[in-house]
Amino acid sequence: MSFFFSPEGSIIAHLTRLEMRKAFTSFDEMQILECDICKNARANRCRVRQSAKDDTRHETPPFSEAPYVVPYNMPKYFAQQLRALQFAQNAQPPQQLLWIVARDFPFLGTVKELRGIELAKRETQWLQKHDQATAGIMGFFPATLNMPVRFTTTVSKPLRIFKNTRGILVNWELHAVDVALLQGEQAQEHILKQTPRKLYVQVPGATWKHSTTLPPGVFPLTPVNRPWHLDKAGNNRIRRFGFQLVPDFSGTAHSYVGYTLKAALADCLSWDTAPTRDHMLRSYCTMSRTCTAETLLVMQPFAPMLFRQGELPGLGGFLAYPNVVGMARIIASYGS
Repeated sequence: MSFFFSPEGSIIAHLTRLEMRKAFTSFDEMQILECDICKNARANRCRVRQSAKDDTRHETPPFSEAPYVVPYNMPKYFAQQLRALQFAQNAQPPQQLLWIVARDFPFLGTVKELRGIELAKRETQWLQKHDQATAGIMGFFPATLNMPVRFTTTVSKPLRIFKNTRGILVNWELHAVDVALLQGEQAQEHILKQTPRKLYVQVPGATWKHSTTLPPGVFPLTPVNRPWHLDKAGNNRIRRFGFQLVPDFSGTAHSYVGYTLKAALADCLSWDTAPTRDHMLRSYCTMSRTCTAETLLVMQPFAPMLFRQGELPGLGGFLAYPNVVGMARIIASYGS
């Protein structure tokens, strides 16, 4: 049975689904009779962004400042860059965005023999790899004042700045070449010619002082050389020079496990992706980061069968097999 309400809120009819189809020729005709309360409730129930209808909810609070939770590292990498640009554009007043380009130096394997145009071509490809594949150093790091950032490695145990510690980018010390080039520069974006000497990161809640010249909680991060490899065997290795820091606008579902977010933008892959149990687990982790539906916005429609892959693998299955042999069997079944 279903209820229909007039704009004044009174019940028009109490109909079965068959009668509903006879009474209205279209869904739009039925919606005309809805009151404002019903219309608002229907709109709030829709937690999937409607891109075809110019849905701009992701640009308004609380989603404008919410992290973008994605299943894999590659979309996370590009989301960090795009949202950093949006952050600079939406600041009051708008902030300039400086692109810090990492430097790659092959030192082992066949890549060491590359020269000239071929080397430049490969370097361009390497800069597009996500930070998890390149020792936590982004190929293109977007820097703008007051941007939330996250350390990708432990930089100081005494100061308790560990991997994934969050902070705010409050200042930088540029190379003299870039200082001269930025004189009078009004462009929204600018690619730096040289790597900055330091990035100053404010760690919220910290009371320590790194030096007498810096405010409490401000850490001067310097660029480092870190090796990474192109192949799993590590036969082709490259040394990257840059900052082990990323914008804190996006992360994978697994990186947010255990967190309760005030709001979140979620990506559960596109509707035409053939879902798997792994996709279901990642999507469950993504969509369970907020306490209410109103603070969750799914950025694109997902596959109808995504959450119909059977019971999630987890601790419940292990509890059914308390002995070692049973545990080995269930682990093997999950891997098959």
